[in-house]
Amino acid sequence: MGVLRILLSKLIEPPLAGATRRAPGPEPWFTWANLVTWIRAVVGLAIFALAAILESATWNFVGLAFYWVLDVADGCLARALKQETRIGAQMDILADRLLVLFFYFN
Repeated sequence: MGVLRILLSKLIEPPLAGATRRAPGPEPWFTWANLVTWIRAVVGLAIFALAAILESATWNFVGLAFYWVLDVADGCLARALKQETRIGAQMDILADRLLVLFFYFN
């Protein structure tokens, strides 16, 4: 019972004194993490298009590696700079699905 009480207290304890909350209002669209997501989507699509034109499995896997590296980078950047936004998360998911779709089409 003591362990359960400790776990519950951790879930519902108030935020730390230094924690910040986002002010109400629209979220920013132009963040460094979102820029990385856009670059990942555009360049990734270009690499997958090149792979399709050349019928190259090598370029297809280069596109997949590019996608993975920048997917990790944009998430780390958003957390490090405290730029996590709902629109950024949605753009990230859209870019993920689009690039994985093109990877499998090739």
